[in-house]
Amino acid sequence: MNQKLARLDLTTAQHEILMNVFHKPGSSQQQLSDRLLVVKSNTSALLKKLSERGFIERRKSNQDGRQQLLFLTPHGLAKLQQSMAVQIEVVQAMTQVLSDQEIETNLIIMNRVYDALDQLG
Repeated sequence: MNQKLARLDLTTAQHEILMNVFHKPGSSQQQLSDRLLVVKSNTSALLKKLSERGFIERRKSNQDGRQQLLFLTPHGLAKLQQSMAVQIEVVQAMTQVLSDQEIETNLIIMNRVYDALDQLG
């Protein structure tokens, strides 16, 4: 996946940030870091690059002027659509070797993990 994303001039970490901001628009940098299970300083560096490239927009929170909320720009959404096509291609290649029952079991497990992580933030 890394090589395929590199053709789009993206890293896997940048793709994950774009995807997370798309799914949870208006998240703070801390909330994003918590969901990605990375330290805030790493997220900050990635967000800076994505913002400079016009993919992410930071807006001040109405409740807390010190906090910046994250949103995808139209350019960021277009890039995410490209990177999601790569992710779908890779997932399809991975699942081709699994039976329908194995895929179903994996989906159940991953949904439980996702729900547990979603409750953290």
